[in-house]
Amino acid sequence: MDTTDSQVVIKEGALGNYLMAGIFLVVAGFVAIVTTGEAWFFSGIMAIVALAMVLFSSSLTIIADRTTQTLTLAYRSLFNSNEKTFRFADIVSIDLAMSRRDYSANARRRRKTTYRIEMTLKDGQVVPFRSYYSSGLHDKQGKVNQLRTVLGQPPVDYSLGGLVQAASSSVAEAYNRHQQAISGPQGQMQETNGVQWMTETRAFGAQPVTRWFSPDFKTPDSFTYLAQTMPGQNSLAGGLLGGIGDFLFKQSISIYGFDTQDTPHFDQAKTIESLDPRLAPHFTGFTSHPQQSRQLLNAWMSLPLVQWVERYPLRQGDSNQLVLMYSPKGTTLAVLGTVSQQKMDELISLGIEMVKSQT
Repeated sequence: MDTTDSQVVIKEGALGNYLMAGIFLVVAGFVAIVTTGEAWFFSGIMAIVALAMVLFSSSLTIIADRTTQTLTLAYRSLFNSNEKTFRFADIVSIDLAMSRRDYSANARRRRKTTYRIEMTLKDGQVVPFRSYYSSGLHDKQGKVNQLRTVLGQPPVDYSLGGLVQAASSSVAEAYNRHQQAISGPQGQMQETNGVQWMTETRAFGAQPVTRWFSPDFKTPDSFTYLAQTMPGQNSLAGGLLGGIGDFLFKQSISIYGFDTQDTPHFDQAKTIESLDPRLAPHFTGFTSHPQQSRQLLNAWMSLPLVQWVERYPLRQGDSNQLVLMYSPKGTTLAVLGTVSQQKMDELISLGIEMVKSQT
């Protein structure tokens, strides 16, 4: 691979095919020497296949030229040469295509995955760089991302973890577009009554999560987390938190998009033993700093939360749960699902109250 300021040049030789052809010829010669009869027929077939691999295998040189804004595929074989040139403006994307084949080995069923580089054009045409699939995920992924960079496209991770993450990101983007169509811009910092805030919609599997976030109030080196419960239950019953105990709390926090930066001293965190009497019938809590949580969960923030759950009570089978997180990142409210314009306005107002009650 040769890279300059103006060009990226990637060369793929036909050495692999030549080696395979050599193996075929060696096996064919051995069979012809040590056997007789019908085996000669198979030996001849193998020799013909090996010869075809030598004659028709081609090397490939890929040239992505920033100056001319073109991508060229140059093929060379023993008897033929061919070039195809495409304008960057006509290329939608360059990706790695996968082919999966099941086979049996040692009485066990296995699956083999092979790959090839493909280019999608604006007219819908898909141009494979090779007619066949082959192994070598890491090498091909590197070439794809080199070319994507030249085209101004973000790199892609084609490992299993990368594909799962990409699928999740794609779902989240779709939810964001849907929520934006209902209630306006997502992911843009705004300000109301002196409080900076933004909304976003993330994905937990196939379930959207709508979040309100403000960086204006943070709890350095600690977190306090409240989760709505079914009426009259100050345990973790109902909703997605349908169980009791610290373990389920720790598992549930990730559902709403919180990570390790939100939850310092996570392993030391415990269920809040005694909530404010106004909150206790409707919420349960989890914190890494019990003393601080008692100061945070004050009368000024309790009343707006109680008013919210009276309008939106959590019932059996609902995905209507509200959670609140005070963390080193800031203050976050989250609810499952996309929400109506009215509910979004109420969520924004509630978030502002959660910040102002602490400042």
